[in-house]
Amino acid sequence: MIVAHDEDLIRSGLRRLLEDHDDIDVRDTCRRDAVVESVEKHRPNVVLLGDEPSREEALACLAALRRTGPRPRVALLTRAADERFAADALLAGADGLLRPDTSQQNLAHALRVLCAGSSVLPPAAFRDLLANLSATTLPAEVRSRAATLTTRERGVLALLVQGMSNIEMSRELRLSRATVKEHISNIYAKLGTTNRVQAAVLAHRMGLGHRAEPARHSPASLQRQVLGA
Repeated sequence: MIVAHDEDLIRSGLRRLLEDHDDIDVRDTCRRDAVVESVEKHRPNVVLLGDEPSREEALACLAALRRTGPRPRVALLTRAADERFAADALLAGADGLLRPDTSQQNLAHALRVLCAGSSVLPPAAFRDLLANLSATTLPAEVRSRAATLTTRERGVLALLVQGMSNIEMSRELRLSRATVKEHISNIYAKLGTTNRVQAAVLAHRMGLGHRAEPARHSPASLQRQVLGA
C-alpha cells in the first residue's frame, strides 16, 4: 500500500503504525502531488490518502487515481463532517472514508477490507449521509450517463438504495440472481461507479432516494461494505 499525505509527521506516523502489522506492506509514503507517480511505480492494492490541507485538491487527486491502471482501492483520511463532501469524495473515486482518530486496529482492519474489494464507511456516517443528501443538479456528463439507464435498471438502483441484497432484489423483482447481478454491473458501468456505496450516493442525487422514507430492508448489502457492520 501507499500512504499519501502532505504532512510529513502524519505520513511517518501512519507508516510506523501500519508496519506493526505483518500483513500490511507499506511500499511508499509521499505527498499527494506525487501519489499518481508512486502508484504507477509500486502498483499498490490500497492507497491511504489525506484530504488536508485542501479538500478540492484531494478530490482532484481521487479523480486522477481513478484513471490509473490498475486502479488501487483508495481510503480518504478526513475530518470532514459535511455529507456533501463525503458524497463528492465517494463519487470522485474514494472506496472508503476514515477519520484520523480511527484506532490502529480499526485502521488496519479497514485496509484489509479495502484490499478484499469492499468499501469502508462507518455505518452511522453512511446513514447520515443518505438521510441528509437531497437530490441536486448533476453535472451534464453524469446526467447523460444516468439517462441511459433502462426502466428496470432504475428500479434495481432504487432497491439498492433501500439496502436490499441481490437475493432480496431477485425475490422482489422475480428475477434470477444472475439477472440482478447483471443489472447491477450494467448500472455501475453506465454511471461510472465501482461499488454499491457510490451507486447509492449517485442515486440520491438522481432523486431515487427519499429522505423521509426509511429503508424497507436492513441495509445488509451496503453494510457488508462498511466498517463496523
